[in-house]
Amino acid sequence: MPIERHAGWWLWIDGPVPPGSGGITLGRLVIVRSRAIGPRLLRHELEHVRQWRELGVVRFGARYLAGYVRGRLRGYPHIGAYRRIPLEIEAEWRARRATGDPRTDTLIVDPSGRGLPRRAAPAPEGTARGRTPIALARHRARPR
Repeated sequence: MPIERHAGWWLWIDGPVPPGSGGITLGRLVIVRSRAIGPRLLRHELEHVRQWRELGVVRFGARYLAGYVRGRLRGYPHIGAYRRIPLEIEAEWRARRATGDPRTDTLIVDPSGRGLPRRAAPAPEGTARGRTPIALARHRARPR
């Protein structure tokens, strides 16, 4: 499928996406799987376009990689470390807010490190609406 050009970003449906992912953003190019495309995924990826634009290639890459490495060094498996990358947390939180997803106050990763729960769970004690994504990430439980 050809690349669709939009104001400030490009969309490539069914382009090369890493296994297990619904989409990936490289600068202003958003690549998504057709079976995964939806309002929240697009909003999430557009947040990454914004992050790339604000931080630039080097700073975005350094922050993204540092967040992932920090999670791995803390003992989280791949998916747990990925879900704890601050840029990912911010993109998911903003996507949920923009699409009206009620789970914006439960964007916490489960202690097992398996990733976000499939269903909305009660917010852990001490969390509240309006907290920033980073504050929510810091409130998470550590692996055992």
